[in-house]
Amino acid sequence: MDKHPDTTVCQQKNDLRASALRARAELTVDQRNEKSRLIIDRLYGMQDVMDIQSWFVYVSFNSEVETHGLIRSLLAAGKKVAVPSVDRSSKSMTASLIADFMQDLAPGSLGIPEPKPGRLRPVASGSIDVVIVPGAAFATDGSRIGYGGGYYDRFLKSWPVVSIGLAYDMQIFDWVPHDTARDIPLEYIVTESRLINCKGRRL
Repeated sequence: MDKHPDTTVCQQKNDLRASALRARAELTVDQRNEKSRLIIDRLYGMQDVMDIQSWFVYVSFNSEVETHGLIRSLLAAGKKVAVPSVDRSSKSMTASLIADFMQDLAPGSLGIPEPKPGRLRPVASGSIDVVIVPGAAFATDGSRIGYGGGYYDRFLKSWPVVSIGLAYDMQIFDWVPHDTARDIPLEYIVTESRLINCKGRRL
């Protein structure tokens, strides 16, 4: 993607976000399921990932890389799993432990599965080893365009742990517009065809 100095970073993000989400939404259910399976298999194949005991995993929604099976598998393996609990009034996101996917989660205000109010189990920063991150568009240096709320950037700033983005190949670009003061780059990105070590690609 070319850089356009005559437009703002925010405008550039909005344009690329809309384009990437349109392309992602055009995948059929079968295509999403197969690509998601390959992505999760590649995630499991990362060195030392199976030794991780404490996970923070987004709960997939609509056309995102599917994580419901990943969460269930981690819980079945006895791993500690936290998922996002979002407070839209304060624009904050906390990590809440779950023990049972079906019993602990319910659709939130935007339809995204979140911990039920009576099942919130917040965990403190430092108690999670890896954060699995969604997004609309990603660059190979770890730059990421989310959905516009800034939740994950603020979360990652206060939770300095290993961050891994899950994405389809179509969501990967050589460069994406970003704000170096506020946007937190990822350490790895996993797609259906490759594992990208972002740290070695940054200037």
